[in-house]
Amino acid sequence: MDDLTNEEIIALGRNINVDINKKEAEHLSQIVRKKIEDLEKIEDLEKIEDLEENRPSVEWGRPEKTENQNNSIITDCMVPPTTDCTKDLYDVNIGIKDNIAVADVPLTCASKVMSNYVPSNDATLVSRLRKSGATITAKTNLDEFANPGHGINGWNGEISNPYHSDYTSGGSSGGSAAAVANGLV
Repeated sequence: MDDLTNEEIIALGRNINVDINKKEAEHLSQIVRKKIEDLEKIEDLEKIEDLEENRPSVEWGRPEKTENQNNSIITDCMVPPTTDCTKDLYDVNIGIKDNIAVADVPLTCASKVMSNYVPSNDATLVSRLRKSGATITAKTNLDEFANPGHGINGWNGEISNPYHSDYTSGGSSGGSAAAVANGLV
């Protein structure tokens, strides 16, 4: 796309009853030029392919209380990397907070209201992790809808602190913190 001239920017301003002087037009031209460059870079990025065709069946289940230290995991799962992954994160097991979509794995947001929702597509984050070779092995616990951030009000129960069971692991990402501390992900 050709750059807009200062005169064209001033004319566009007049069309919407905005007075733009030459200095402002030059500044706006630079902003527009930068935005166009950014958009062109985005278009040049490798497109993440539709994973539906390559996706193997996904295994998932609810963890047993005895295996779920500190109530940190909502769902155990095994979502492998894409078949054409880059291997940058190969053999890395990842836990995804349960307010982020992983296709074919329940997304509860730690709420009974959402307990039967199973997304059909991965969130962009998950697609990129899988494309980089990561395996998604868990959906981690959180406060219901990640609010208020104390680790005590999720449908799945309180997330206890791995180092002191009288305390929570705190925050809306308490399940993620406890899962990492316990070596589960």
